[in-house]
Amino acid sequence: MDKIEAILDAACILFGERGFENTTVAEIARKAGVASGTVIYHFGKKEAVLFYLAWKFLNTLYRETLVASEAAPDGRSALRDCVLRFFELLRDDPHQFRFLLRNIPDGVNLGPLSTEDLKALHMSYIALLESAIERGVRDGSLRDARPHEAAMILSTMLLGSARLGLHFEADIDRLRDETLAFLRVRFLPGETGPSGS
Repeated sequence: MDKIEAILDAACILFGERGFENTTVAEIARKAGVASGTVIYHFGKKEAVLFYLAWKFLNTLYRETLVASEAAPDGRSALRDCVLRFFELLRDDPHQFRFLLRNIPDGVNLGPLSTEDLKALHMSYIALLESAIERGVRDGSLRDARPHEAAMILSTMLLGSARLGLHFEADIDRLRDETLAFLRVRFLPGETGPSGS
């Protein structure tokens, strides 16, 4: 298991820095401190490493968001806690986010590996955000909104914040605070939204 983790850690860093297409199995092996054949033995091919890393990241994001959301007393708190957990994960493991932002596997031929599985996992994450919004509307802690559209916007905003923080060295705490400010204006009853609603 140590070799597998070393391979995954090395690939995550290299794919994040150089991209999937520009990283060879030999480079992954060298960074992991194993023989190239070890990478092939455990994963078969480089695409399988990419798929596993993407699945692992999206699964972690989903599970961590689910825990944050379920522990909250109301929809407003659930939505806030989802955002806070996203930024905690970004701060704790920037390599995972850098990897995902650079290598979203839509354009990579994964062969028998299913990008549909990755899309489904990503949509499950968006559904968690949507559920928190719906919960808040039901319990009165959030203003009525189009939950699916709002969850898609929020998801895009979070990934954009990660990109700004990692690729353009924007302050992550400030990005978090700006996202929370957006939520207050967009969703809290009595606050004025961008269209005055």
